[in-house]
Amino acid sequence: MAILIEAFNVIVNDDVFTEMLEKRKLFLETIPTKAFCSDGLLYRVGFMDSRYAYDYINFLEQEIGLTYLEEFKNSKDIVIVNMLTGPTTNCTWF
Repeated sequence: MAILIEAFNVIVNDDVFTEMLEKRKLFLETIPTKAFCSDGLLYRVGFMDSRYAYDYINFLEQEIGLTYLEEFKNSKDIVIVNMLTGPTTNCTWF
C-alpha cells in the first residue's frame, strides 16, 4: 500500500466497501477536494486545515454510513493522518 500523505489526510480503508458496493460509488462521487489519491486498498482525501477534515468525516458518517471511531476510540473505517505527527488515533489497518 502506498498513498501520498500531505497536510491533513482522511484515509478510508477500501475493505469497508466489500459488502456495500453502492456506498463505494457514492463515496467516490462525493469527494470534496482534488487532493485525492488511492492505491486501490486505501483512499486518501487531503485537506489544508484539520477542521475541514473533521467536517468531511462527519459527512462520511452521516451520509455514507462509515464509522470513524469504535467504542474504545480506535479508528474503525476512517483514520486522520497528520503529515507531521502521523495518525491521530490508534488504527490497526493503517
